[in-house]
Amino acid sequence: MTRLFGYIDKTTENFSDVKSSSWYYDYVAKAYDAGIIQGFGDGTFRPEQKITREQAAVIINRAFAYETVSKNAYSKFNDSTKVSAWARDAISSLTEKGIIQGRPGNVFDPLANITRAEVIHIVSKIAADLANKAGTYTGPINGTLVVNAKDVILKDITISGDLYIAHGVGEGEITLDNVVVNGKTFVYGGGTGTVRIKNSRLLQKVTVAKKKGNVRLLAEGSAEIADVIIITGAKLEEKDIAEGKSGFKKLTIKAVSGFKTILAGVFEEIT
Repeated sequence: MTRLFGYIDKTTENFSDVKSSSWYYDYVAKAYDAGIIQGFGDGTFRPEQKITREQAAVIINRAFAYETVSKNAYSKFNDSTKVSAWARDAISSLTEKGIIQGRPGNVFDPLANITRAEVIHIVSKIAADLANKAGTYTGPINGTLVVNAKDVILKDITISGDLYIAHGVGEGEITLDNVVVNGKTFVYGGGTGTVRIKNSRLLQKVTVAKKKGNVRLLAEGSAEIADVIIITGAKLEEKDIAEGKSGFKKLTIKAVSGFKTILAGVFEEIT
């Protein structure tokens, strides 16, 4: 997860059993800062233990920020009573999306250890492609696209799934030029240097949740961004919007304390 999303920031809090000299220290510190791991109630991470299937499901679900529609979807498995309460939403979410199907006999086997092959299979089903180097990317994406590098241009692309402008973008610039995103868009990276949305359509919810610093979203030309939720600092700006096009439509501001929201344009609805 750390490599896929390019997590940058590390927490200042340490688990009592994760030493700075350990090879996995940076990975754990970044994953904790990103909020995808929380550790155990006694303040430990237990890094040398094997991970269970339900633990892995929770981590993957947090990383991709999936919302659970049917909280009882996990109950389709014959051993659903064995699923821990804290893992039910995550397993339900991944199940209703068809990302996990369980093991033979229609069991999820939540307390069993997950294999490396199973993890790779799950992640590859979610992330259809990865833009991890600067440059121009074109062509259709059948699934989800993760962008974790700066100076990436997405051009003439239709994305059937979600788009993640991930942490690895940092303060860099990303351009969407004639892009259609049929799924949701998540903005975790990008700086005042801008995420440019040019002649593009983001058809579902766009969540802006960069943890540190502001990110600028610039809508240009025939851009249409249906629904934006701002959780952290952001500037939303419209420039040369084409006649008959909406630019930003609906905006919900949930910015936490310490973050600033700046709006420059015409917004149809603000909550």
